[in-house]
Amino acid sequence: CPDSPNCARVTKQLPASADDLWEHSLTALKEMKPYDITLEPDEYRIESVFLVFFFRDDFTLQIIGAGESSSYLHVRSASRVGYSDLGVNTRRIRTYLKQLNTVTEGAE
Repeated sequence: CPDSPNCARVTKQLPASADDLWEHSLTALKEMKPYDITLEPDEYRIESVFLVFFFRDDFTLQIIGAGESSSYLHVRSASRVGYSDLGVNTRRIRTYLKQLNTVTEGAE
């Protein structure tokens, strides 16, 4: 993230394989109805775009496997323009993590 308050990022270690987390992450993201999704499955990376009025915000997920049953999830949400986002990107990450938790609990 640049040195401005219009970007937020979080890294979490989760008890899931990279393959499982990939599937859950994609399902959770689709529930949030982004404007566009670009998948890079070989790299476990998902790039998406959300529209906020006429502005586009980038939302990126990167999964790094850490063994058979553990992975790191890197989440970044950033506004393309402006200096401040009034907390939109932080709220989007929180919403995504809640949705991911819901998807993960439903898969057990």
